[in-house]
Amino acid sequence: MILVELRSLRFFRHAVGMTSFVIFVVLGMLVLFAPIVSPYAPEAQFRGEELLPPRPGFWFGTDDLGRDILSRCLHGAQLSLVTGFLAAAMAGVAGTVLGTVAGFCRGAVDAVLGRIFDTILAFPGLLLGLAVAVFLGKGLYNAAIAAAVINLPLIARLARAGVLGEQEKEYAQAARAIGAGPSRIVMRHLLPNILPIILVQVTLTVADAMIIEAGLSFLGLGAQPPQPSLGIMLRDSRNFLSSAQWYAIFPGIFLTVFLMLISFMSDALSESHQVRARRKVG
Repeated sequence: MILVELRSLRFFRHAVGMTSFVIFVVLGMLVLFAPIVSPYAPEAQFRGEELLPPRPGFWFGTDDLGRDILSRCLHGAQLSLVTGFLAAAMAGVAGTVLGTVAGFCRGAVDAVLGRIFDTILAFPGLLLGLAVAVFLGKGLYNAAIAAAVINLPLIARLARAGVLGEQEKEYAQAARAIGAGPSRIVMRHLLPNILPIILVQVTLTVADAMIIEAGLSFLGLGAQPPQPSLGIMLRDSRNFLSSAQWYAIFPGIFLTVFLMLISFMSDALSESHQVRARRKVG
C-alpha cells in the first residue's frame, strides 16, 4: 500500500528524496542485520582496550568499558529504528482512526476528541514523554508508547481536517446520494485521499520518536543497560568529552544521519503530494 502511494505521489522522481530513500534502505539493512555485520557483540568487553581511539579492529574506537563502539552503534541504531517505526505505527493507526471519526461524526464526538487533542498538545513534547514514561515505567517499548502519545494528536488533526475537506467534495456527496454507508464512504473514498498527507506526518513521527527514545534513554527512562541505546551511549560519554571525543561523536553521527534522511524523505513526500494536488486542481 505504501509503495502504491509513493508511486502515485511521484516520490520516485524526486532526486533528493529517492537518494535519501536508497541510503536509508542500505543503512537500515546494515542496522537490521547488526548481529551479523557488527564485528563484536555489543556487550563484549576487552580488558586493557578501554577508550582506544579509532583503529583497525576497532574502527570507531572503544568506550570506557572496552566495548566496541561500532558494534554498539549498529545495535543502538536498530533499537532506535524499532522504537521509531513502532511509535509511528501506533500513532498513525490510532491518530487516523480518531481523526477520521472526529471529522466524519462532528458534533459532540468531534468536540470531545478535539479537547483531548488540545490537552495533549498543550504540554511540551519531552515533558509529556517523561510523564508517560514515569507512569508506564522504564523500558524501550514504554518509550515508544510515550512517543506515540506525543505524536497522535498531530496525525489525528491532519486526518480530521482532511476528512472535513474531502467529504464536502462532489465525489463524496455523490457516494452519499446513491446510498453508500458511512463505512464505505470512509474506507473507499475518504481515507485513500487523505492518506498521502498523513503518510508525511507518520514519516516525521519516526524521526521524532527516535529523538524521544534517545532523550528518555539519556535520562534513564528509556532503554536500560546493557541495551546499547544511542541515548545511553551519549549519556555515558559525557565524562570523556575532553579525552575520548569519538565516544560521543559516532553515536551522535548515527542518530543525526538517520534523522536527516527521514527529514529529506518527508520533504520529498510533501512536495510530491503538493504537485499531485496542484495537477488535480488544474
